[in-house]
Amino acid sequence: MKSAIRKKALSLRASLDKDYMIVAADAITEVFLANYIDFDRYLLYSSIKNEVNVANLYKRLLALGKYIYYPCVQGDKMLLGCGELKSGYQGIMEPTEFYNGSIDVAIIPGVAFDVNGYRLGYGKGFYDRFLADNPQVLKVGVSYDILIEDDVFPESHDVRMDVVLTEKRIINLF
Repeated sequence: MKSAIRKKALSLRASLDKDYMIVAADAITEVFLANYIDFDRYLLYSSIKNEVNVANLYKRLLALGKYIYYPCVQGDKMLLGCGELKSGYQGIMEPTEFYNGSIDVAIIPGVAFDVNGYRLGYGKGFYDRFLADNPQVLKVGVSYDILIEDDVFPESHDVRMDVVLTEKRIINLF
């Protein structure tokens, strides 16, 4: 079931109009900044395959004096880093310097999310393992509204988001 949802969602996301994706990313950025700027340390991501682009969110958070970190993959673990980004795991841009401290908010992409806050990723479990090890982090999933499903059939190891933001709604789960 998950593979069918993943295939459908990736196809839908690949078909999205570039202008729509820009408008949607801007809307998500504005909603995020209106609700979640009372923290200091944020985990962002380098978008791939038409994921919600958070480059403008990065610039805005940086302008507010926030600390920004990015994930980097080492073996089967997802670590945090900062500094210059270079091509890493699966060609995804990753930081060159590791960060061993904590973060307050994780902004997390997904292939799809469900209305209960569960995320369907690419199937490797990097975010789920990281979030399970860091339960104190506010987990904010970001997605295009067209990719919100009734159910992504979570398993016991899947970590639920606290909030899912789309260009059309906030799914607040805490």
